[in-house]
Amino acid sequence: MAVLLEERQRAGRNRTLCLSDEDRARLMPTLLRDVPASRLVEPVTGTIHGDYRCWASALPLAHVDLLFLDPPYNLDKAFNGSKFARGNVYLAAGQILVFDPAGKQIDIIAVPQRPTCLIFGGPDRQTLFITARSSLYSVKTRTAQ
Repeated sequence: MAVLLEERQRAGRNRTLCLSDEDRARLMPTLLRDVPASRLVEPVTGTIHGDYRCWASALPLAHVDLLFLDPPYNLDKAFNGSKFARGNVYLAAGQILVFDPAGKQIDIIAVPQRPTCLIFGGPDRQTLFITARSSLYSVKTRTAQ
């Protein structure tokens, strides 16, 4: 049985789990580590263990309805010289719902197809790129994310 890690002081958002030897033996065979050389046509079963940037191009387009990425818990830490912005939250849920840092819904971004993935980019990180079943959309936002 997995238990919350309590041996040392952790950041407030850290929800690290400790696995027992039995958990490791049971779960290790379900880890998917090798990124396929080409895009898959069938969905995978298991837990993907690796760089999401490599795996994203291998996942089947028609089968990914929801993709969880392990979010960072230490929002103040610098990663490769960049820090996480404390801005709005964008949620793909039929349309794109926008919430302020306090959790209040402040906007809805309508798109022609159900969104599947959201990512900010562009030189100023103000462009929201939206993937859907068969399309890619972009929306210029007011602030960088």
